[in-house]
Amino acid sequence: MTSILRVLDNMKRSAISIAASPRMAKAMTYNPDQKRKNYVIRLWDNIKWAIKFHELNRFYNLYDMDVAGRPCVNDPNYIDYLTFFRDRSAVNSINSLNDNHVVLLRDKHLMSVLFDYYHIPTAQNVAVIYDGVYYDLKGVETSVEKLVDLNKLDYFLKKVDGECADGVFHITSFLSIIYSKKY
Repeated sequence: MTSILRVLDNMKRSAISIAASPRMAKAMTYNPDQKRKNYVIRLWDNIKWAIKFHELNRFYNLYDMDVAGRPCVNDPNYIDYLTFFRDRSAVNSINSLNDNHVVLLRDKHLMSVLFDYYHIPTAQNVAVIYDGVYYDLKGVETSVEKLVDLNKLDYFLKKVDGECADGVFHITSFLSIIYSKKY
């Protein structure tokens, strides 16, 4: 009986993911300087992923699967999120709580400070937002208008503890800065 329920649940999850595939195929690329697969191929990639893994591939564009010539479903370097989540949790639980370094991967500001110290190239942080208040990198309260050059608007705003592309805002206009204040 449980195997029948599992099959039905997988079918439901696949159907929901297939329905969301056009939205993912239309989503903005992270590589505007590279040739993209055409829309039909991106859509088909996402439908195949939904059928195989019973989930929407939320990381399709983040992992450059939308770039022409890049594989998607059959690439052994990519796994579904549930498998990734289980494997990561298993590895993280090997160490005792005192030895767990997951916080370094989850806290984007802390990771940036660590990478900067060791001269490892990473995206430049310009501020930290805590409880809706903007702080510059010296910890001084500021406003978003003081942090950005309004003549050159191309920034990303990301939750400090988000995973993958969760909670990412691409700032490309003054209106998107105003929207980000809800963050």
